[in-house]
Amino acid sequence: GQKKKILSILKQNNFFINKVVKDYGKNDRCVISTKI
Repeated sequence: GQKKKILSILKQNNFFINKVVKDYGKNDRCVISTKI
C-alpha cells in the first residue's frame, strides 16, 4: 500500500531508512528515517 510510496519519497529526499516498525497485526506502523 502506502509503504512503497513513502519509501520512494524518502529516498528521493536523501533519507536513510533505519527501520520499519510493525504493529501487532503485522502492519507497517512507523518508518524511522534519518536525513543524510
